[in-house]
Amino acid sequence: MPSPVYSAGTPGNVVNGLAVAKSSTVAAFLDLSTCVEGQVTCEMTTGPAAPTAATTFGAYKAYAAGASAPISLTTAVAAGATSLPLSGAAGLHQNQKVALIAAATGQGEVVTVTAAPSGTGAQSIACSATLNAYAAGDKVYLMARSATVMVGPSDPATQGWAINTDYSGELFLGPAQWIIGISNTDTGQGVTVSVTVDKITAIQ
Repeated sequence: MPSPVYSAGTPGNVVNGLAVAKSSTVAAFLDLSTCVEGQVTCEMTTGPAAPTAATTFGAYKAYAAGASAPISLTTAVAAGATSLPLSGAAGLHQNQKVALIAAATGQGEVVTVTAAPSGTGAQSIACSATLNAYAAGDKVYLMARSATVMVGPSDPATQGWAINTDYSGELFLGPAQWIIGISNTDTGQGVTVSVTVDKITAIQ
């Protein structure tokens, strides 16, 4: 009978101890395009004050990406930037959410395109203010507007959160390229998050 080939991930191998400020969303790129399945552990740790609203982890299909993102930054942008200098604008639309991902780390954030592109060529596109700075060559991924699957780790008994406590949940993803969007919906407290992926690379 065929058996899965299992590859265990190192804790935090996708996101490792990343601080997510109150009312903010971060993102990470996860390439499972050559895997049968990815088993994604989503971990959230509270600090000295407990949040009262969830931190959610959603898997959004990255599309029109291929081996590398079809769009990249042509010059660096600072934190708080409200426009992105892009190598092209094919597939972009006003009020579309896209993932802005640092090539060096595979991590970044979700931003919203706030103005319609002028054609599909290289241009500067207006966007919601960035949380972080990015370098020339960093990537912009088109992503599905709705999550394929989502989890919000909490205490299973109370559905709430305590101080200085770790919570986790699982996402099971098929072969594709994914954006893992992590949204802290609490308006008062930051949290720390990690994401780990174990892979089934083949059935043999």
